[in-house]
Amino acid sequence: MKKILGNRLGAPHKPDPRIVNDIMRILKVESHETVIIGDTDIDILTGKNAGTKTIGCEWGFRDLKELEAAGADFIASRPEDIIDFINNL
Repeated sequence: MKKILGNRLGAPHKPDPRIVNDIMRILKVESHETVIIGDTDIDILTGKNAGTKTIGCEWGFRDLKELEAAGADFIASRPEDIIDFINNL
């Protein structure tokens, strides 16, 4: 199951984990069952702040160094890498 929530009035902005925490609560999943996928350091930091695993995508807005510096658990060079990472969790 997936849930997408974006910026909304009154909610703090990323890297605050509130939106991620709200999604996990709605879906009744724990942080260890959740993966945040993003292409910026802010996405990775948001996942870290929520206690989730994180996947940085190299083909996005930022470069590999920024994703690594943010502490991404895994770096995907191509979309198929995301599936491989999740299947190996």
